[in-house]
Amino acid sequence: MAVIGPGAQQEIATDIKPQLEGASEYEYVTILNPLTDDFAVRVAQDVPVDMPIEIRAKTGLVQSGSDVVRNYGLDLRNPDFKGRKHIINDTIIKAGQTINLKGNEAQVAVRQIVNELMQREGNSKLLSDPTLRAEAESRVIVSRGSIQELMDSNLRSQRSQLDEAVAKSNEVHNEQPFAGLNRESSTEVGTTSEESGTDTVQQERRGPGRPKQT
Repeated sequence: MAVIGPGAQQEIATDIKPQLEGASEYEYVTILNPLTDDFAVRVAQDVPVDMPIEIRAKTGLVQSGSDVVRNYGLDLRNPDFKGRKHIINDTIIKAGQTINLKGNEAQVAVRQIVNELMQREGNSKLLSDPTLRAEAESRVIVSRGSIQELMDSNLRSQRSQLDEAVAKSNEVHNEQPFAGLNRESSTEVGTTSEESGTDTVQQERRGPGRPKQT
């Protein structure tokens, strides 16, 4: 049932959510930098890494996890737990240009660009306004789709380029293979009939073996 009354518009406005909420790393987002300056996006994430194990003895001897496995046959690493490393990625988006980012990275990039855009337009005190943020996001987010679709389109593009290159090479080398096999060799033995006034060449057919001596 529809909600009416003076407070209905306010309730609807506060329910506006970011367009990229819930975006995952399995989809890509094309974002535009509408600013007049290049914008540096900073995205930080924790990624699992295989951290090496070091064992220090009282004698000062240091052994790594691979040494322990090789010498004693013991793997001290916990398969249910992997170390994590904090990585910071900086990406520069040129002014007026677009870039494709994974969904989880695009969430951070869009939020940073929207904050800068709203501040430049004099809305520094309204950064949390969902309506203004949604309007700014619509100017930054160009498209959104699956990474698999992006990979398929790139594959089709590569195939078309390959087919075009093969077609051009065929145009340049437009010769029949082994064309010389159908031509008569200039070294074939023949006799010219001068008495008849013709230039026909009669090929001699010689049987196997040595020719007869006259």
